[in-house]
Amino acid sequence: MLNKSKVSSKLSELLFLELKEEVLLKIFGYTSDNELYFPIKSKNIINDLQSGDQLENIPVKYFIEGMSFILGCDNQFRYAKEYLRILKKNSWSMQLINSFIAESIKNSQQIDAYVFLRAEYTVDESSVNYEKLISFIYESKEVYNAYKDDFLDIVSEGKNKKYAMAFLYESLYFNDTGDYSSAWDSLNLYYSYDGKNNESILRYKDDLMIMADFEKGKDNVNADPKLAFKLLVPLIDKLPDNAFLYFYIAVACRNLGLYEKAIYYLNEAKSIDDTIIDIYNEIGLNYAQIGNFQEAIKYFRKIFEATKAIDVCTNLIMCYINIGDKKNALLHLEIAKKMNKDDDIVKQLEKLI
Repeated sequence: MLNKSKVSSKLSELLFLELKEEVLLKIFGYTSDNELYFPIKSKNIINDLQSGDQLENIPVKYFIEGMSFILGCDNQFRYAKEYLRILKKNSWSMQLINSFIAESIKNSQQIDAYVFLRAEYTVDESSVNYEKLISFIYESKEVYNAYKDDFLDIVSEGKNKKYAMAFLYESLYFNDTGDYSSAWDSLNLYYSYDGKNNESILRYKDDLMIMADFEKGKDNVNADPKLAFKLLVPLIDKLPDNAFLYFYIAVACRNLGLYEKAIYYLNEAKSIDDTIIDIYNEIGLNYAQIGNFQEAIKYFRKIFEATKAIDVCTNLIMCYINIGDKKNALLHLEIAKKMNKDDDIVKQLEKLI
C-alpha cells in the first residue's frame, strides 16, 4: 500500500456532502453503519449550482472523482477505507478514474493526473497500474521535481511486490544522481525480475555501462591504478571529449610510475578543457617525478597563484630544494608557515632546508 502522499495539501479543494442511506444504496449498492461524508471538488458543485441544478441532481461521477482524489492524496483519510470498498465494489468506477486521468493530462494538470493515477493503483494494485503510475511521475518533471519523496516511496512499494519496473526506475533515479554503480546494480535486478528489453532500455544499458566503468575506474585510481587504467582507457573511444576521463587515466598512470604517459594524457585533457586546475597540478607532479623540476615549477606556480593551496606551496618548496634554489625555497617556506605553521609537511621541510 502506498504511503500518504506529499500532495495531500490538495484536499483543501474538496467539499464534503452527506448522502442519505437509501441514496448510497441505490447509487453504489453499499451500506455502512458509519456516518459517511462524500467528497466533491468544490469547483464542480459551484458550477452546477450556478447553472441551476439542485443538490440532489449532482452527477455520480463527481462523487467518484472526489473519492478517488482522496485515495490518491491520502489513503489514511478518515473515510478512505470505505471509499476504497465502494470503488472496488463498483468496477465501472475504474473507467471514470481513467477518464479523470486522461482529462487532467489533456488540460496539462500534471499534479491532478498524478493523484488519479495513485488512486487507480490504490483501487487495483496490478503491475500494469503500477507501471502507469511510476512512469508518469518520473517522466513528468513537474511532478518528479515536486514530489521526489513520493517517487521513492512508489519505488519501494514496487520493490516489495517484486515488480521489475520498480528496479528500472530506481536505476534511473540513481543514474540521475550520479550513482552509476548503484544504477547498474538496480538495472541488473530489473532483468533478474524478468524485465524486458526495448530499444531505449538497451541504449540506457549501454550508456550506463560506460558511466559505471568510469565511476569504478575513477574510484580506483589510487587504490588499484592497474584496474583503473584497464577500465578507463577503453572509454576514450566512447567519451572522446571528456577531459576528466583523460585526467583520471593520468592519475592512474602516475600511480603506476608511467609519468611521461601521464603527461601525455594530461595534455590531452588540457586541450579539451584548460580550466580544470587539477590538471596543472598533476602535470607538475609528473614533471617532478621525472626530475624536470624547472618545468614542474612553471605549473606549480600557475596553480599556487590561482589557489594559494598549501600543498601546492610545499610542492614548490621541494622543487626549489631539488634545483638548489635555497632563496626561493625559504621564501615559499615562510609563505607556507603563514598559511599553516602546524602543517606536518611544512614542519618537515623546515628541518630539511
